Amino acid sequence: MYTLAYVQEVAIPHIPKVFESGNSQTVQLPKDFHFTIDEAEVAREGDAVIQRPRPGASGAWASLRAAVERGFSADFTVSPLVTSNTAEFKRIAGLRLEDWTKG
Repeated sequence: MYTLAYVQEVAIPHIPKVFESGNSQTVQLPKDFHFTIDEAEVAREGDAVIQRPRPGASGAWASLRAAVERGFSADFTVSPLVTSNTAEFKRIAGLRLEDWTKG
């Protein structure tokens, strides 16, 4: 007899420290949540407080760079990222680049 088990992925919340500083609060983000930017925006959505990179804070390619820096599968690195803006991505280790304008 075989039994199939379905496991639902559940995000386990991190419990960061919250510090008071005058009229402000500081939330100490766990390392996995660190930003690679200087500015972020904060919004309230229902009972959640959402903190995300400020649009334009680090260029038009910030979301793609952040996704690539989080990691990608081995098959992704087989083909290069084709772009005319290689300067935005050259600092990401392991990412192959191809400038389509230089054929």
